[in-house]
Amino acid sequence: MRHYTFLDLKIFEAEFKNFGHEQVSYLLRDGDSFFIKFKNSDLCVKFYCSFPGYRLVHIPCNLIRGDEILNDLFPAKVLMAKILNNDRIFGIWLENRNMEFALIFELLGSLSNLFVLNEDGKVIYMGRRVKDQRSLRPGVIYALPEKKQFAALQQLPENLDVSEVKTGFVCKLGDDVVLEFNKPSKDLDCMAYFPYTYALDVFFGEIYSRKLEASFSPSRVEEIIAFLEKNFSKDAIFDNEYILIGENKFSVPKGIKVSKLIGELRARLLSFEKTAKGERQKRFLMKGVFEFKSPSGKRVLVGRSAQANHKITFNLGKRDDLLFHVSGYKGAHVLLVNDGTPITEEDIKFCATLALKFSDAGAGKWEVMYAPVKYVYRTKSMPVGMVTFKKYSSVLVEK
Repeated sequence: MRHYTFLDLKIFEAEFKNFGHEQVSYLLRDGDSFFIKFKNSDLCVKFYCSFPGYRLVHIPCNLIRGDEILNDLFPAKVLMAKILNNDRIFGIWLENRNMEFALIFELLGSLSNLFVLNEDGKVIYMGRRVKDQRSLRPGVIYALPEKKQFAALQQLPENLDVSEVKTGFVCKLGDDVVLEFNKPSKDLDCMAYFPYTYALDVFFGEIYSRKLEASFSPSRVEEIIAFLEKNFSKDAIFDNEYILIGENKFSVPKGIKVSKLIGELRARLLSFEKTAKGERQKRFLMKGVFEFKSPSGKRVLVGRSAQANHKITFNLGKRDDLLFHVSGYKGAHVLLVNDGTPITEEDIKFCATLALKFSDAGAGKWEVMYAPVKYVYRTKSMPVGMVTFKKYSSVLVEK
């Protein structure tokens, strides 16, 4: 199965320079995808950091989606952009009115990640938590990964000038999908895409469209691995596009070897955050942010400082997540992560109780406001951590 290569990144670097990106307007996040919008450009950068399918590419801006994050950093002028350490790592250095900072994209399989660094080289934001030898987290000085942790880099083909690679061709060959640099023969059913990395994005979308859904929980993935190991030889090859476990049907790439599928599933397990034992046990997430589980099993994030409250609301929160805060008092921002399943009254009361517990309100019954994050905003004149609700609901809880 093809993955993102050093050659792909070299072509992306050449595209970035050729397109002359000068100013970043904003940064969006949609799950494991990040999008960079540039001023006066119809092409945007997409970074997908999940495994498999991780990639850094250019796509038409009408395809981007998600919520703006790190609003305080943008707009910002592009100072420099280049590959780092001759590895699958790409950095963009920027400058706004107040500071210089950098976006570092690591395209390293299951460890792929986005880091935002301040002018001192310290991490101020990371796209996901992954475990490697560096133990990076907000507040720690960024360090490049060791090359020996990752697969050898792909050798560049002789006489290939990456700056001359303009268009990519995504072609159907029977049940397979292939990606070509040059215009293929008439025998293939192909579509041309500009620039080349846009074709690469379409290609990865095609070959991984039949992958297991990324929303599967770690326990579900472990269940599938156990089923495969018990019922199939590692050398067996799937000749259909799904496996049946009980009454559930799970799609798999046709023709994949069982051992390879198990390996990819184990790599996916590495990308999951391991939750603490206990249904509602809190755990440390980042400085000043703690995590709980609601009665129905949803993630609940609690900020214990002004900076943490800001991060929860404007960096971690998505449009349809619910934000809770005690009316009229200083206190924690509590974020109920909307996973698409129904939000129960017990979830609402649980989050409201947390907001009241970690507030300056005294004993008694108090109103706790809550609303989707899309109805929460702040102005530049407001202190960090202070917000206003455009509209909200409320619930009374007792301390």
